[in-house]
Amino acid sequence: MVANGGGSRNARGIRFQNLCALDYALRELESGEGRITRISVEARLDPLTGRVCEELDFSLLAGDVPIVDAQVKSGTASKCHLPEMWRELWRLTRRDAETYLLVTSRRPAPAVRQLAELLATPATGPDQFTSALSELCSGVPDCGSQLAEADSQRRARLMRTRLVLSTDDIGSYQDKLRRRIRELRHRYRKGAGRRSTGLVFRNVLDLIAERATGRDDLMVSLDELRDEIGADDRTVAEAVSERDWDVHAGLAPVVPDVVREDLAESITDAFAGHAENHGIACCVLFGLSGIGKTSLAAGWAADRAYEFDRVFWVAAQDTASLQRSFIVIEDALRQWIGPPARQAATGRSAEALRQRVHRLLSACPGSWLMVFDNAVDAKAVQSWIPRRGWGRVLVTTIEQGAWHGSGISTVEVPRMSRAQSVDLLRRRLLPNVYQPADDEREQLNHLAEFMRDWPLALELAAAYLSSVGTGLGGIDHYTAEIQIRQRSLADSDRGPHGYHGSLVGAIELAAERMNDAPRGDAGSVPSIIVDTMIYLVAHLGEHHIPLQLLIDAAADVTSRPGRSVGSHAVHHEILRSLSRLSLVRRDQDLEWLVDSGLSASSISVHMNEIVQQTLRDRLHRLDPGRAAQLLRHMTHYVAEWLHNETANHETLRALVLMSMPTSLPVTTSAAVSWTRASSACGSGSAGPCA
Repeated sequence: MVANGGGSRNARGIRFQNLCALDYALRELESGEGRITRISVEARLDPLTGRVCEELDFSLLAGDVPIVDAQVKSGTASKCHLPEMWRELWRLTRRDAETYLLVTSRRPAPAVRQLAELLATPATGPDQFTSALSELCSGVPDCGSQLAEADSQRRARLMRTRLVLSTDDIGSYQDKLRRRIRELRHRYRKGAGRRSTGLVFRNVLDLIAERATGRDDLMVSLDELRDEIGADDRTVAEAVSERDWDVHAGLAPVVPDVVREDLAESITDAFAGHAENHGIACCVLFGLSGIGKTSLAAGWAADRAYEFDRVFWVAAQDTASLQRSFIVIEDALRQWIGPPARQAATGRSAEALRQRVHRLLSACPGSWLMVFDNAVDAKAVQSWIPRRGWGRVLVTTIEQGAWHGSGISTVEVPRMSRAQSVDLLRRRLLPNVYQPADDEREQLNHLAEFMRDWPLALELAAAYLSSVGTGLGGIDHYTAEIQIRQRSLADSDRGPHGYHGSLVGAIELAAERMNDAPRGDAGSVPSIIVDTMIYLVAHLGEHHIPLQLLIDAAADVTSRPGRSVGSHAVHHEILRSLSRLSLVRRDQDLEWLVDSGLSASSISVHMNEIVQQTLRDRLHRLDPGRAAQLLRHMTHYVAEWLHNETANHETLRALVLMSMPTSLPVTTSAAVSWTRASSACGSGSAGPCA
């Protein structure tokens, strides 16, 4: 065993002193107040006399004005005692400053703890403070006489002094400061892995130590520290011979060039609302196929790249894909963690693989993000989601209503805003034009509206126009022919990079899966009802489709009693089943349609017009007879609703149907009802139409 000599003790003392200086400098950077501009180490010049104040270990200054003067006492002594602390306090308060700090890492004697408490307790006045201090230090040599001779200014300085009893040794102190430097780099949107943070920490500490030993310049400006902590990512990566943050495992998608900031902020808010000690936060992005869920996840991960040492991408469409992704992730984790994790993997089953990866994730030394992309079956995927570790989880899925529980939040991904759609089309069709002319913008806007602001539909439309060589000039012809649009949306070879299959294929696959109702719905909502309603919705307008109308028509088609399908709760189960795969969304409730005999009468639904056209085409292709049957029944019920409601003077209820552009053939009775409702509203009579 090697004894600790005086040189070693001095070195450790200086190291602890520099760590303290860095600690308080970081506090200023973290606060963002901007008052402190410089830190002086080892000593400072007195601005009044020009003399060096060597009794100080560091000072925080605003320009040349001392705000904080500090003295640091560390070492291996078993205890620090009151006489020693009093001597340091008296020396520390010779010069004028706003605040004084005496920091010690030595184990304090009881009287020293009492002194720290006294200094931390606001006094009612100088006399009360001096009396309490004299009583506490009555046994300390010279203390009484010094206090008796002290002027009011010296006593006021003593009242502005704090005794800080540190419980950190050098190792724990360094760890805490490294973490804070990493957090600051995150705030500056800079990458910070374990090695790169260590490098930045060492450089900052070296800068302080260098100034402490300098003769001419004892100052470190806060701007210098800020620049050192926020060093360029490439510079830091080159210095450590690797980029040790935002390292991806698995096939990462392309980062989108159109940012959906509102949705990205929703993801950030979802994670921010989860306490770290409550396990891993999971944010589920749900919506239609091709609506931009994966792009949103990729964009958010890229924007927050500085937060994560590793990003893991999991293909989650089926169990085989999950297993293949976890095999890749296991290998990446073993390389990241190092030798302790490189023992041979045991067990080839999916369960064994999942447990190994979860165990490795819980042992990771840094932060990570795991993205489960295209989670088709929530129940199958949830067991693969890790529960422990310094990580977060993103999930993209078309399933809604199946993700719930502790730590899980959901974000619905709707269509793009019109401005985002036009921007995307401009980048694809006018890549060298930043500001389109008015007529060009009008054409882009027309195409965006025709494609219903659906990201994948926009990409496929732009790809079609580019492939046939018409570009912007072909928009009028493209939008005039529905079947041209449908053919382009069925083209699986021209989708954006990383998207497999076509939009039409994704819609049809979701329609096929509508028959696979969750077992919990099977008793009250037969799959045949839900499947029929999906195709009935496809033959009406996009918005405000009354759920009760669909229930009545579907029950008639399937020979089930329409108004005895179930209670109010069952109607909500039907809505849940309809919207499960995002083909249908709940629309604005029609509160003025409430009928005490029809518990679903106020609920309305919405289906994107492109989805409607795709489902109509599919039905006519696969089963023309069923298509004709659904048309007849839907026409009958639309006419029936129109006739009944106009006969009962419920003209507003009829107008809901009248306002829906529909593919239904208009029967004579429906036309009569339509005319009656129109004339009722056009007569100027008071009532719901007003």
